[in-house]
Amino acid sequence: YIENMLTVPHVVLGAALGQAVSEVPGAGLIAFGLGWASHYLLDSLPHWERLFGSRGPDFSTETPVKEWPRLYLIQAVIDVVLSALVIGYLIWRVPHGDNFLQNPVFWGAAGALFPDLLDNVPFWNRRLTNLPFFKQQRFLHQYFHISETSQLHLPKFAGLATQLIVFVFSMWLLLSS
Repeated sequence: YIENMLTVPHVVLGAALGQAVSEVPGAGLIAFGLGWASHYLLDSLPHWERLFGSRGPDFSTETPVKEWPRLYLIQAVIDVVLSALVIGYLIWRVPHGDNFLQNPVFWGAAGALFPDLLDNVPFWNRRLTNLPFFKQQRFLHQYFHISETSQLHLPKFAGLATQLIVFVFSMWLLLSS
């Protein structure tokens, strides 16, 4: 069982990194790479995902969706919808030309989501686990993740505070340029 950070902080930090490199040649590819790297950085910080914390049942994202506890499923759907809305807003608010696929803000956000898309989507994560690239990526994703044991020694609000700080700082960077 791995405790994941909410998707939204990953998305906005990746988008902010994309904005930061938007004038560099190859900005989309660079933004994707920076977003991807930022995912591991954020996962190494204390964070908080499940609204009900350790009181919820233990489960893995490899569990088929139909077997997920209802509260986990509801929270996952809300998190994905919020992330999609934030990405859509940022792409609209921080335009980079007419071609959506050239937008480094989008590519930074996409890169920041990439590790979770590979590891935590039950429709394909079990199938991908044994393939070479995906196996190494999963190892890295788990390696950089802060352990639940480490987080137990911190105040309960610390994980939420780190996510709020990342969100507010990233949105400030994005919207002040």
